[in-house]
Amino acid sequence: MATILIIEDDLQVLTTLSEVLSSSGFSVRGLSSAIMALEELNIDTSVSIPECVVLDYSIHGLDAVQFISRLKSKFPNIKIILSSGYPEHTVKNEISFDQVDYFISKPFRPSDLARRIDRVLMG
Repeated sequence: MATILIIEDDLQVLTTLSEVLSSSGFSVRGLSSAIMALEELNIDTSVSIPECVVLDYSIHGLDAVQFISRLKSKFPNIKIILSSGYPEHTVKNEISFDQVDYFISKPFRPSDLARRIDRVLMG
């Protein structure tokens, strides 16, 4: 069972994604802040490192570019799915997709995200 970390500041979206991904067989942790995620991964050695992070592009506290850079420097093999309500071409102007495994536009169906996570994890 793969561990997925969802970082999403909209608590309704976070709850829905967590429920759907859990029912799809993933072990899911959800956090509403990128800073909280980095602190948890850096401090708590009992926390298992997720195989995949689903990151809201517009997360509060630390922008997606900084978060991805810091996460990948410590965990280079972690998979990242970036989600945003902005069009992909707009986001690509702000962030290099070299470290992003997939971009998914909001709104999306949680079941589509579950299938995409499976594909990303399979390589």
